[in-house]
Amino acid sequence: MAEWQMWLFGAPHLVHHDKDIPIQRHKHWALLTYLLLGAHPYPRETLAALLWPAYGQAQALANLRRELSRLHHLVGEFLWCDRSTLAFVPNETLWVDVLTFEHHYTALHQHLLCPHEPCTECFDHLVAAHALYVGDLLAGLSLADCPEFEEWLFFQQETLRNHLFEMLKRLSGEYIARQDHPQAITVTRELLTIDPLYEEGQRRLIWLYTHTGQRTAALRQYQSFFTPDGS
Repeated sequence: MAEWQMWLFGAPHLVHHDKDIPIQRHKHWALLTYLLLGAHPYPRETLAALLWPAYGQAQALANLRRELSRLHHLVGEFLWCDRSTLAFVPNETLWVDVLTFEHHYTALHQHLLCPHEPCTECFDHLVAAHALYVGDLLAGLSLADCPEFEEWLFFQQETLRNHLFEMLKRLSGEYIARQDHPQAITVTRELLTIDPLYEEGQRRLIWLYTHTGQRTAALRQYQSFFTPDGS
């Protein structure tokens, strides 16, 4: 495991040599995540306006300098800045769950084998990505006074959730192909928590319940989705 691990799915936290690093302020996590996922330098004025929109530019920049000073004590080796710009620069000592998740997603799309055929390499990517997604990006983090950041976070969460949904569809089929029906049920149910109106997933779950002898559960699932009054 890398020297540093940054976990952004679910409640964010940072670990260095198996020791938790105390980053408690929401705006610290907002700034780090915005820089990390943006993957390029940002003007200081842009970041100050993003996180302190109710303040004038001079005060917002002063707030940014203050918070950067605090962050430098914790993650200074990953922060690059000059008088006008700021960037997050990860290196080989840092592992990030979201970046690893997206690596698995990209690898699946770049794989040359037919996605409908059993493939051990694809299955490994799917299982690893699924294990990483323990909750939405920065789950529980709220910056009500920063509407532009909240909008950015919403779209980042939606993108990652859509990637998860796409992978869960394939993972459910992979488990069925391997006749691992308990795992197929778990994954398909998770799939339907993301989109309860996904009809193919509803039919698949009903089939799985029926195939594993859970006829009451199959009937309940059918009634809840395919009959207007649930009867």
